[in-house]
Amino acid sequence: MEKSLKVLIVDDTQIWLREGQRILEGAGYSVETLLVAEPQKLQDPEWITQELSSMLSKTDILLTDKDLGDGLDSTVFCCVARKLFPELPIIRWTGGYERSGFMGILGVTAIDKPTKPKMDEFPKVFSEALCQQAIILGGATTILEEVLKKQADAGEEKKSSHAIERRAGQIRDLEQISQLAEDGVDMVPVLDEYGKRQYDRYEGGYRHWTIEGREAGVLMHELGHAICDGELGPEEIKPFLPALKKVVQKLETDERFQTCAEFLLAEGPAEEVILIKGCY
Repeated sequence: MEKSLKVLIVDDTQIWLREGQRILEGAGYSVETLLVAEPQKLQDPEWITQELSSMLSKTDILLTDKDLGDGLDSTVFCCVARKLFPELPIIRWTGGYERSGFMGILGVTAIDKPTKPKMDEFPKVFSEALCQQAIILGGATTILEEVLKKQADAGEEKKSSHAIERRAGQIRDLEQISQLAEDGVDMVPVLDEYGKRQYDRYEGGYRHWTIEGREAGVLMHELGHAICDGELGPEEIKPFLPALKKVVQKLETDERFQTCAEFLLAEGPAEEVILIKGCY
């Protein structure tokens, strides 16, 4: 994290203050804590304005408990904090059910406290809550825009990695399906990225590419995606076109696959593959 965001944790239990500080500091945040010893004071707007304004003004993110002790919740505190600092991200953590509708009106994001089984997940949950605050607040603060950008960059990286894997899988499908072009060959095994046969635990047997029966429908489905989805470019598809033409001639094509089949049978210029993108 390039910038150490300042988090103020407000809670009536020391153990949660300590755990929250430990986890968030470990995730790169700067943390201050406020133990609520007198819950009634956080029901007094004037006291909050006079006593807490300075602390809130130096805070990038407010993380407050739902229940502050003595049967009192943090609704008034959140209302005053939002009024004083309309661009301040406010997150309310709770171990109980949220019955009030006020938090939605105030634009406060609710998350669960980091119980022991979920402690490792809490930094991610907190980051996602910040992104939600960025959307609620209209991306008004530079800090939230930066957090949102980092979240988006991570998503794009994951998306890019998935696209690479999917393209590799589609090329692998084309290579295997092309083997059916050989005379007398009507079945070939489906292999994974490691060259091992894929086992279908639902059907109780190994998968095959075939030109007849139910598995022929699977072949057309996957071949349609490989040709029409737009992830493979013309130069990647071109080497397989002669063999795929022979495969399609062996198939009884269905209506959905027809456009893709016509393209393959025509064996037109590979550049024309763009004309059938999204057809399947």
